[in-house]
Amino acid sequence: MSGAKVSQPDTSDCLVLVIEKKRKTFHQGKPPTPRLRHVQPGQIVYLAHEDRPRLLLDMDDHFGYFEGLQASIGHEVKETGMVFGEGGWRVE
Repeated sequence: MSGAKVSQPDTSDCLVLVIEKKRKTFHQGKPPTPRLRHVQPGQIVYLAHEDRPRLLLDMDDHFGYFEGLQASIGHEVKETGMVFGEGGWRVE
């Protein structure tokens, strides 16, 4: 069959299905503690050990600034209003 031509199937009419896999998180058990570093300026969070919400006004490499308060970006925040998912913690 040295001169024989092999025809390729016509795939122009085929339906291609793409199956999207859910991405897995790589932690086991309870998610890590949410921290101020997961919040962006303009978002409202509850700092750990406080019962009132606070608006994050500004942030630099070391601190988050609220009205009348500054807190380390490593400061814990309550899970209230936060969601843990792909990419870590974020504000709802």
